[in-house]
Amino acid sequence: KLQFLYFIAPSIFYKKAMSSLTSLKGKNVLITGTLDNFSRAEAKAAAEKAGATVKPSLSGTVQVVVMGGGNPKVVPEEHPAVVISEKKFQKLVAASEPESDGDESSEAPKAKKPAKKAAGKRKAATKDDEEDEKPSKKKRKAPAKAESSDEDEDEDEESEAPAPKKAKKASKVTSLAGKGVLITGTLKDYTRATAKAAAEKAGATVKPGLTGNVGVVVMGGGNPKPIPDDHPADIISEKEFKELVSKKQTAKKGAKKEESDDESTVSSASESESEPEPEPQPKAKKGKKSKISLDGKGVLITGTLANYSRKEAKEAAEAAGATVKPSLTSNVDIVVMGTGNPKPIPASHPAYIMSEAEFATIVN
Repeated sequence: KLQFLYFIAPSIFYKKAMSSLTSLKGKNVLITGTLDNFSRAEAKAAAEKAGATVKPSLSGTVQVVVMGGGNPKVVPEEHPAVVISEKKFQKLVAASEPESDGDESSEAPKAKKPAKKAAGKRKAATKDDEEDEKPSKKKRKAPAKAESSDEDEDEDEESEAPAPKKAKKASKVTSLAGKGVLITGTLKDYTRATAKAAAEKAGATVKPGLTGNVGVVVMGGGNPKPIPDDHPADIISEKEFKELVSKKQTAKKGAKKEESDDESTVSSASESESEPEPEPQPKAKKGKKSKISLDGKGVLITGTLANYSRKEAKEAAEAAGATVKPSLTSNVDIVVMGTGNPKPIPASHPAYIMSEAEFATIVN
């Protein structure tokens, strides 16, 4: 019946589950994000002491997710797990502690009653015995604390064991060639299409989702896909991705003259990374300038033009008989390439690439 509710009314079920969750005992728990009052080792120890089993990542067996701050893992809406705050987790852990103490204290008086009956009228002797028993109880509790501290130390050592996984993900990727790449989240300097084109030009294969074949994950901002801790993929930032792509592009140039040109334009990184892609195409078509006409052509205008706003350039192209396209498609015959951060044009695309000066000559 509960599984049926997951599909029919998940939001109602979550509210009911949240209010009815009174114990972590027997539950599979995932702790994610940064907690204010617990380290990861302390939170794990507290959950296990409350009878829970702590899981390393989100799976179908996870029943409770303790959601901390910082950058916690994203829990899909369709997942049946109950998401609780650190405050709720703290209450559940605290509620489980008095129960164990109460059991010990309730068992102690039962042991005393037969002792009093056996003693009969010797009340003074039983009082002395009870006073002797009190320090012994305190002595018995002391080793238990020592054991729990030893367990905490062991658990701290165990919780520190996954550290090599993070170091593995942070390992330096020197090349994308031959790698399966997943691009997730929002990138500042790339659209999803241009990032895919840049990765494929660097020799990578872009994957649509997280699989065992993904070797590198490019992590953007916004709401990227969560990557399990046990996945072997290397996670890189957009900055690292840009460096790897630009390395591949500069390696293809080869000529010392072009390398010195790139060094002089290092201050404008976005221009130096996007310009190498369209450069080979206009060189091959320089001799066709005088024969080019915009009449009946599909035209894409990209980058920043020095003497035209985007609206003015569009009106000038349409006045010359062209149809201005919003993006690069197979119907684009001519690309007017501006400066700044223009869209990269694949070498396999048949469109003719012209400069702003050539465009101005034709429309005028």
